[in-house]
Amino acid sequence: MSEEVPGCHAGGCVCGEVRYRMVRAPLFVHCCHCSHCRRLSGSAFAINAMIESSSAELLSGQLDSTRIPTPGGKGQVVCRCRTAVRSACGVTGEMLRFVGVGTLDTPDSCPPDIHIHAPTRQSWVRLSDDLPVMEACCSRNEHWSPGSRDRLSRLLER
Repeated sequence: MSEEVPGCHAGGCVCGEVRYRMVRAPLFVHCCHCSHCRRLSGSAFAINAMIESSSAELLSGQLDSTRIPTPGGKGQVVCRCRTAVRSACGVTGEMLRFVGVGTLDTPDSCPPDIHIHAPTRQSWVRLSDDLPVMEACCSRNEHWSPGSRDRLSRLLER
């Protein structure tokens, strides 16, 4: 995926009041199978595009933020209209956004790079050999592209 993304990475909530766009390619896209993400997404897994907060622009509408507990204890802020559009976890705070890929107008433009927490996936979910499959989270050094690691390093230096 190229770093600069033309307007194709736009999305919004189910009612149409909230619209946003990602002005860069995501740093990384993961498909998480943990029970927390399943419950939060209301589905068998969650696919999240991780991007710098400054690269995810709210174009219209308002998002309500709710802090929810997480199994790791750091908490997570979920931003929604009628649909959970994005979140920020306690580990990265407001520096990064986790944009729900299903809220993109073209979700197929952000396929996952990896499956995480795979042992807790639903028994009927079949994973192919095309993507890495992790027991827990992934290693940035091992799984992220050099460009994404550099972008994150620059963000953390601020």
